[in-house]
Amino acid sequence: GTSVPGLYGVSDPTYDGVYRQSLAILGLHTAGIAPRPEAIAFLERQQCADGGFSSYNPDPSKPCPAFDAGTFTGGEDTNATAAAVQALLAIGETSAAKKAATWLVAQQNADGGWEYTAGQGGSDPNSTGLVLMALSAAGVTPKDSPKSGLDYVASLQAGRADFAGT
Repeated sequence: GTSVPGLYGVSDPTYDGVYRQSLAILGLHTAGIAPRPEAIAFLERQQCADGGFSSYNPDPSKPCPAFDAGTFTGGEDTNATAAAVQALLAIGETSAAKKAATWLVAQQNADGGWEYTAGQGGSDPNSTGLVLMALSAAGVTPKDSPKSGLDYVASLQAGRADFAGT
């Protein structure tokens, strides 16, 4: 396995370091156990300058890496950012959480949804659901124009009828 100071788990963090760390912190919080200080520091160091999070930044002393389509690494990840918002809120880091939530709002697509890697594809229901949960937890309202996240999710429902009953 890989050993990264403060990171929970020993598998390669390239694709899930921030997401895994955030879920571990949330799980510990729910169980009433304080995360180790170095685990909190790991998560805080992973935040990009603009508020978002990459899946994993191997050198947090440098800016978050750009998206690499060949390896599907880098770029800022809505799923990791959404999980980090909730973990940061759980440990009382509200300023960092609000900065991340504000970044998430700015990534919303015209169809109302969010994509996994900002600027690298179309909206997907998994990313949209994670972002909506994070924004709700942070008390941050997503945009409704031209469409809301709920409009996007509802548009994916199989056999969907209009909510007005038509």
